Amino acid sequence: MKALYQEFPKLEYRVHEIASRVVEATMDQLFVLGRKRTIEKIAWFLLFIEAKQSHVEDVSEGFVMPMTRIDIADYLGLVVETVSRGFSQLRAKGLIELSHKWRVNILDREGLARLGGYSDTSTADIK
Repeated sequence: MKALYQEFPKLEYRVHEIASRVVEATMDQLFVLGRKRTIEKIAWFLLFIEAKQSHVEDVSEGFVMPMTRIDIADYLGLVVETVSRGFSQLRAKGLIELSHKWRVNILDREGLARLGGYSDTSTADIK
């Protein structure tokens, strides 16, 4: 690595930048899993997934959720019924729209980010 850093001076900076973002994103995820209320976890999770999906598809009109509700419940440490209620609450607040194809359209990104305490410094932003 040292030889690479000498040959490509900007590489060391970029590696450190990426590592720092990964650590920050991991800390955010741990905080989400341990400290937030259910609806806050789901709000954060939706923005996190949208950011990841934005690198592989246009998400301006929504995105197809790549996980089932069971998978989401497992990831967030919840039960599937609680995840379903959380999605219903977010829909009722006018923050998201869900279609029958498990397509999520975020209607109020700022409101969802405030609710979930989402910061866009996640690993999804690393290019």
